[in-house]
Formats: sequence, C-alpha cells, structure tokens
Amino acid sequence: HGKYDVITSHLSSLNIVFGCEGSMKSLLMMDVGICISEGLPWLLYEDNTGYKFKTKKSNVLYIDCDNGSLTDDERINAFSVSHGLTADEKSAFTYMSMPSGFDISNEEVMNKLEIIITTLDIKVMILDNLGLINSQDENSHDMAAVMGNMRRFADMGLCVIVVHHQRKSNGNNGRLGEMLRGHSSIAASLDFSYFISRKDISENDITIIPTKARLAPVHSFGAKFSYTWIDKTKELETAIFFSHDNEDEKGKAIGLIPLILQNGEMNKTQLIKELMSSNISQRIAKIAIEKSIEDKMIVARKAAHNTTILSLDTDIFAERLQAMVNSG
Repeated sequence: HGKYDVITSHLSSLNIVFGCEGSMKSLLMMDVGICISEGLPWLLYEDNTGYKFKTKKSNVLYIDCDNGSLTDDERINAFSVSHGLTADEKSAFTYMSMPSGFDISNEEVMNKLEIIITTLDIKVMILDNLGLINSQDENSHDMAAVMGNMRRFADMGLCVIVVHHQRKSNGNNGRLGEMLRGHSSIAASLDFSYFISRKDISENDITIIPTKARLAPVHSFGAKFSYTWIDKTKELETAIFFSHDNEDEKGKAIGLIPLILQNGEMNKTQLIKELMSSNISQRIAKIAIEKSIEDKMIVARKAAHNTTILSLDTDIFAERLQAMVNSG
C-alpha cells in the first residue's frame, strides 16, 4: 500500500481483517481472493481509468465456517462473473464451506490442513471467522496457541488472512486497534490488522484502515460494493468491489501541495512522485493537482517537450492562509 501497490501472496504474514457485523468483511475477502487466484487487478476504478492494486497470480484457499455452502456458491459465482471468469478459470481458487469438525486448535486438523496446502500449493489462505474456526475461548490466553498454529502456516510461506469481529462499543474512543475482539495475544501475534469501517448499513462504501503494520508501510483506502440481483430474486447475479476515493487522502494531498511548492516550481510528474512519497495514491495525487489548479492555488504552464510546470501562486496562498487564521 502507499508506494507498495502490489498485493502479493509471497509476503509470508499473519493478518486479521475485522469490523462490526454487516461491514462486508467476508465479501471483500472473497473479492480479493478471486483476483489473486487469477492475477487480476483488484479494486478497479468504476470509470475505467485503472485500478488500485496489482496482484500476483497464486493459489488461494478460502475456508468459511460462517456463511454456508449455498451463500458461498452464490457469492463466488457472482464475483467470478463480474471479473469475467469462466468455471475453468476458477481452478486456482479453492473454497470449503463449513467443513465438519474444522478446529484449527486441534493438531489432527492442523496436519490435515497442511497436507491440503502442500498438495494444492496454496499461497494465500483466508479463514472466516476466528470465533468459529477454533474451540478455545477467544478471551483467554489459550488464543496464543491458536494464533501460533496460524503462524505455523505463515512460516510455510503463506499469506494467512483471518476474518474477525470488533468489540462491542462501550463508549471508549481509544485506538482502533483496541477494538479488535478477544485476548491481547491475538493482536500481539499479527503482522498486519485492518479495521473495516462502514458508516451505515444502507451504504455500500467502506474504508479499510490499517491498525497494525509490522512489515511494510500501509495507509487507508476505500472500496465500494456494486452488485445486481438475478431477476425477480434476492440472489446475487454480479458482485464486485470498486476503488472508492478516500476524502481524507484527497484533503491531505491538497494540503501538501502548497507546502511542497513553497520550495520552488516543479513539473507535474515530480509533484506526483513527491505526493506518493507521503502515501498518497497516484490517482488521488492527480485529482488533487487538478483541484488545486482549478482553485487557482497553483499555476500550470507548458514548457519544452509538452512538460507541465507547476508553481505556487503565493498571493492566493497568503490570502487563503490569512483567511484561515482569521476564522480561528
């Protein structure tokens, strides 16, 4: 994420994606899993201007102990249709729905799962969800051993992603990472954790916010769920997540532009690279630059070889800055 724009299955890691009920965690993980299994770009822009992340084609195993086979079949088919995949092209995506007796805290199950992973050459394993894939009390220290079992698979070279729930709200406005439900050993064992925020159940926009990043810098990003029903039914026909611009990221970029250009003019490509070095995506950097030109905060002029040179309008910048001071 940020300047690391590749979702890669070769990052051996233990990860959790968590949020409240209805935050579309499972749907999001199905979408990224299918994209990784075929090496497809993930989170396309709805206006066909590109995508948010590249992926590297790798075998994916999705184990769902929550939703049931009928729901999984429907959802996976809808995502596959939306990504233009045929039945033959889904061979790298393997899923198990509510497997009988699946308990990752059980050594026999662990050994059987290791055989499956080795036989199918699995590189990404998604487990949904933590409360249902093990028999231990998630609030007890016994979870340290459970997380240790999953670390065993990460050490085999897998990217392990676990879906989990957040704590029930108690009015605490502390760090988002503290909202991860269960014993502290869960969070302590992770390389990455991501909080899925959905403001309202009626909205299809979500924000993915990193709450822990041990191995690489990450930043938040947005996604929008788009779907259609089969005619006269409530069964999914198509389903896909599009990239959804994060307004906080755009505001940050617009605020950085005059600070960068105070040091002198630069061409558009240079300014985009400067913004990207501050964990601004290339797309948002371009949008912020055009917005700043439109607002007359910066001036654009053409130079040799059709290069666009950008400079700060110091008078406009001073006026805006003084207006902000006056408004308190």
